[in-house]
Amino acid sequence: MGIIYERKMNYYETDRMGIIHHSNYIRFLEEFRRFYVQIIIFLFDIHLYNESTFNSIMNVIVLYYL
Repeated sequence: MGIIYERKMNYYETDRMGIIHHSNYIRFLEEFRRFYVQIIIFLFDIHLYNESTFNSIMNVIVLYYL
């Protein structure tokens, strides 16, 4: 099962040529993570006492390959 997450890019997330700046990738990953958790909660009917159960990210490493 694949999950597709679509969002509209904002002007301030791009450079003058309309290319998305790499500094936004972490924000996009966090948006998708929250979207994914909502899907899991809905599909499996998980009742959480507190939404902060899934908010425990302490470190993020992103590798950029050319």
